[in-house]
Amino acid sequence: MLFRWFSVFINGAPFEAVEAIAIAHPDEDAGSQAQIDADVLDTLSSLVSKSLVRQLQRPDGRARFGMLSTIREYGLERLAECGEEAVISERHARFFMHLAEEAEPRLRGSEQLPWLRRLETEHDNLQAALTWATDHGEVEIGLRIAGALWRFWYIKSYLSEGRNHLMQLLNLPQPAGIEAIRGKALNGAGSLIYNQGDYDLAKTLHEECLQIARKSGDSRSAAGALNNLGLIAKIHNHYDEAYSLFEQALEINRATGNRGWEAINYDNMGNVRYDQGDYASARAFEEQSVALFTALGDSWGMAMSLADLGRVAFEQGNYVEARDLYGRSLVLQRELGDKRNVADTLNKLGVVLLNQSDYAEAHDLFEQSLSVFRDLGDKRGIAASIHYMGVVSYRRGDYTTARVYLEESLKSRLQLGDKRDIAESHNNLGLVAFEQGDYERAKVELTLCLQLWRELGNKALIPLSLNNLGLVAICLGEFDRAFALLEECLQASSTSGWKLGVALALLNLGLARGGQGNYAEAERLYIESLHMFAAMGDKLHLATSLIRLSSLSALTGAPEKALLLAGAADAIFQALDISIPPFERPYYEPAIGAARVLLGEADSTAAWEKGHGLSVDDILSGRYT
Repeated sequence: MLFRWFSVFINGAPFEAVEAIAIAHPDEDAGSQAQIDADVLDTLSSLVSKSLVRQLQRPDGRARFGMLSTIREYGLERLAECGEEAVISERHARFFMHLAEEAEPRLRGSEQLPWLRRLETEHDNLQAALTWATDHGEVEIGLRIAGALWRFWYIKSYLSEGRNHLMQLLNLPQPAGIEAIRGKALNGAGSLIYNQGDYDLAKTLHEECLQIARKSGDSRSAAGALNNLGLIAKIHNHYDEAYSLFEQALEINRATGNRGWEAINYDNMGNVRYDQGDYASARAFEEQSVALFTALGDSWGMAMSLADLGRVAFEQGNYVEARDLYGRSLVLQRELGDKRNVADTLNKLGVVLLNQSDYAEAHDLFEQSLSVFRDLGDKRGIAASIHYMGVVSYRRGDYTTARVYLEESLKSRLQLGDKRDIAESHNNLGLVAFEQGDYERAKVELTLCLQLWRELGNKALIPLSLNNLGLVAICLGEFDRAFALLEECLQASSTSGWKLGVALALLNLGLARGGQGNYAEAERLYIESLHMFAAMGDKLHLATSLIRLSSLSALTGAPEKALLLAGAADAIFQALDISIPPFERPYYEPAIGAARVLLGEADSTAAWEKGHGLSVDDILSGRYT
């Protein structure tokens, strides 16, 4: 009999699961329970001795038993013949329902990793229990399992699997008296579906969850629904609405002592402020979130908030800190087996390396990320990875390849309809057109980008478009427009604390001043930007500053200084294995050619070689003169 019953398990089971299907009434008194335990164990031992069941050794030391597939098939046939399949399948489903509900609160906090591993071990059994519940109309059992498992599915990137189970169960006729169970399942389904980019359906599910929670007076469920509706408002760039929803959720979670959700609320409020370009406030919220998750021992939460704090550090120009934060997040995400967020963090880390001009490693990270996103079928992630690969090609001067990648990414982003991502694509396509000398097309692309970011109210990204349009205006000889755009960029970047934006605005204001013949002001602006790029470790723009200072020195009658700076810039470009950007050449090459004539071939070569040997500290201190 036990042999037949054991065959219901897929890929084995722990002793307590075997025990659960071996007894009809698990609430018997302790004395009889002890005898049952002994009887089940004796019988299992007998089956093991006959090689009908195998005892497996688990890394965690827990006893586990399994069957060879051919023996299991025979056992299932006998189970059906004896008419026991229905009752044993129900016992199987109920055991795994209780296991899922026991795991649910432990998927946050210090027990998270061992419970994720345990659920992964029982993945096939959990699937079987859900399938049985759905096929037999056991909606309550199914929803209790699925509602408890959604975070496991999210962390392990089983988004489609979880979505399918939840939606099938939610769409079945619902028995009376399970509103709270349905509400939890709605929350889980909405969260998974949100992460697949189906925002309208996710909103519908979370709104129903909120309605149920308010009707029943379940404040914690209401807070969860408010938080998740805030995420949907944020993805649509309705920042004031999103922030208000997160605040409402935070107030409830504080009042109920729900510290895990409080930490999530802080993280989400920080992300709103990040999108609004308020990096100081964003950092404060993210640091609160990291501290709370750390105190709770919640690895998933720590990984999320560390990555979001890394984004803030990056925008503040703290690339070393950003790399460290992303690295710490990656370690936790890999321990959790959180594939989707691993891929997302690889992209973020790749962007840091891109801005530190480490193009080979950045490209490798984007390729790794793309592979994971393709395995997961995550269209938004795929588009992001391809986009960043295009940016690497752009930085390397391979504009043809860059355009192919960027246009492929834009096509996907247009289908997904995320205006923020669409704007990013237009921005970089504008930069490619700019470097190819097609200033009118660059102006169209960048203007469209700026319109989208202004429409979205995304203060974090508006300055980037202003800077790029300012550079186009310089090339078109529209100096008044260039100054207006670049001054607005400088002001907005200074207000938000975006150091790269400040440095870029200074660099390009210097070009505009030089174009008007104000060489002293141009030199001051170039030197100020040079120091900022050096502090951030941005080698590409550091070399660009040197190129422009070199050209300016040649124009102002300092040929030796021009060749020294040109040599220093060339050494950086060689180390990065890239050429001087095409846009810089019409200004730089004639100026350096004239400096060589004035200085003579021998002295020009000596100055160039000396420049090659200068350190960044030498250049910043002015000791090279």
